[in-house]
Amino acid sequence: IEMLKAGYTSVAEFHYVHHDLSGQPYANPAELALRISEAARSTGIGLTLLPVLYSHSGFGGQAPNEGQRRFINSTEQYLTLQQQLKPLLAQQPAQQLGLCFHSLRAVTPEQLNDVLRASDTACPVHI
Repeated sequence: IEMLKAGYTSVAEFHYVHHDLSGQPYANPAELALRISEAARSTGIGLTLLPVLYSHSGFGGQAPNEGQRRFINSTEQYLTLQQQLKPLLAQQPAQQLGLCFHSLRAVTPEQLNDVLRASDTACPVHI
């Protein structure tokens, strides 16, 4: 509501948290994204939801550290999340779904290519 009062009409949400504190996916992997969508709908602000693909702690596919486990998704998990969210956000007139890659160190070039090939790239893309 503060953003609307300040004159903002839309927000891009970089959505990182996909798992519980132990790193396990929630029963519904889209649960937190759906809550973000509902919050935007109920306040009346436009939303570009950008689930973040974050897989590695460093260049070359380095294994993530313990503090990163809530954010980590494989390419397959990320694409499944995108497929689950796309039709749900399409029902919201002021919302859209985009692609987001945390960084070139946290996503391999192969992952970047795989996601882009499997996705509708007529959407916002952030790196």
